[in-house]
Amino acid sequence: MLIKKGLEYHPHALNGELITKITKKLNIIFEAAPLFQPTMPKTGNKFSVKMTNCGKYGWVSDKKGYRYQETHPITNKNWPPIPEELLNIWQKYTKLTINPDCCLINLYDENAKMGLHQDNDEEDFSYPVLSISIGADAIFKIGGLKRNDKSSSIKLRNGDILIMKEESRLIYHGISKIYPNEKFKERINLTFRKVTS
Repeated sequence: MLIKKGLEYHPHALNGELITKITKKLNIIFEAAPLFQPTMPKTGNKFSVKMTNCGKYGWVSDKKGYRYQETHPITNKNWPPIPEELLNIWQKYTKLTINPDCCLINLYDENAKMGLHQDNDEEDFSYPVLSISIGADAIFKIGGLKRNDKSSSIKLRNGDILIMKEESRLIYHGISKIYPNEKFKERINLTFRKVTS
């Protein structure tokens, strides 16, 4: 489903069996690269989400700024590789043979949010950003190319995929609310990026 030019929404893209496989892989990733709570560069305030990464690069934020780096900020070890199941999803929905070199993993509890922001720390914006939602529902805010552009919202559910590319690659976007339920108390968001050109 095309929400706006360059913004694709694929509801219920992943079935329960595949989500279970991905969840097991994520637990292995969390052991190798534990979840951490990043901080804002200027204020030092903590993000409300916890995060980690897999792939060659990982996105981090601290007093040094927003950036990609090859090592975990706490363990100083290289990030674990992106599982094959996730690379297959990237290839299927982007139609690309070049794989992402970062998968940012955000964990949202019921109080977590993500303010409007752009994904603009990569070298080449011609590659799309693909996002997978697992767990609790979330309200995804969609803005424009300027921070003060009018925004709209959609609800992302377990197994949904969202792709930002072309005209929508650099739109402002964020998460304004999480809806825990009996089955899912938290939401995991996997965001795939091609960091280097």
